[in-house]
Amino acid sequence: MEMAAANEPSFANWMKVTCRYLAGQELFPANPLVTSVQPFDVTHTITGEELHKELLNAGESPEIHLLDQYYAVLPVDYLQGFLEKNSVDSLQWIKDYRDCDNMALYLWAALNIINPSAAFGLAIGTTPSGSWHAWNVCRDESGVHFLEPQNDEELNPAEYRAKIFIL
Repeated sequence: MEMAAANEPSFANWMKVTCRYLAGQELFPANPLVTSVQPFDVTHTITGEELHKELLNAGESPEIHLLDQYYAVLPVDYLQGFLEKNSVDSLQWIKDYRDCDNMALYLWAALNIINPSAAFGLAIGTTPSGSWHAWNVCRDESGVHFLEPQNDEELNPAEYRAKIFIL
């Protein structure tokens, strides 16, 4: 597995910096990225190499961009509380302006700003109907999960075929 050095310009590095920037901005009257959720206590980490292997099994020969050497595994109960308290899923969908890729970036930024080492990121691939879509991917204590940022529902990895992962 090839991983970009921390100071090397890369698409994954650009995405992570962009998410951290977005998380600090007042993008909307009520910023959906600001939540009252506290960071989780890191009790388990996974190496980028281990996460890479797990993501290979969760996608369809996916292109994987991992920026960090280690990732904090999310506690199983943490994600549900986080999803309940952020408001990304309440944003109005606007074609080509605030659609699936934007919502996935907003949710990634919201979690990343309070848990920068979390095993949480972006997935791009196809839906069961074959259309392109963006959603979030996370690794919690029970494994890899796909999340729809527009309604906080878990997606079935057998139906949603990831082609690109960025964490």
